[in-house]
Amino acid sequence: SEALTASGDSTTQFDITGALRDRIVSYGQTINVDDLSEDGTEQHSHVTVLYGIEDENDADVRAALTTAKPASIRFGKTDYFSGEDFDVVYVAVRGPEIRAINRKLRQKVAHVQMQPNYTPHATVAYVQPGMGEKYAGAAFLNGEMATFESLTFRSKNGDVSLIPLGRTDIAERFGLLVLRLIGDLLG
Repeated sequence: SEALTASGDSTTQFDITGALRDRIVSYGQTINVDDLSEDGTEQHSHVTVLYGIEDENDADVRAALTTAKPASIRFGKTDYFSGEDFDVVYVAVRGPEIRAINRKLRQKVAHVQMQPNYTPHATVAYVQPGMGEKYAGAAFLNGEMATFESLTFRSKNGDVSLIPLGRTDIAERFGLLVLRLIGDLLG
């Protein structure tokens, strides 16, 4: 799966946790086992923001996102990508912030473009070629919202780091305030 960076590239993603993750995994378990491909169901629910990043450290990603705000997304119905070896069943995801973050990363971070267009989604399962359509249109998360305040960077060497969104300005201001207070106290 993309979360495990199987291609040897680094990736950025919003990790889906809690009840939303449980609902995605539960829906994946309703897929007929005979329809599943070798990769089966996705157990690490996430929304990929940019895949195929060439660097193994997060410095360029952090630099590109210094002004990025938290991303709110709305889940849609299930849909699928057709593939030669398998179809990907996913939950559609909408939101302007996720597209803005993807655009910033594509412009400022060295990566291999895997797809011509970015389609935000949360993968549910990998099914046999031609079976994706059977699972399209399920509305188990349709209309649900989630807000992500940090982006997960998964390096090709296995390291994982969290990149906060929308907190840099606050942290910098707090740091400057502390320095001013120390300066006032000392002198």
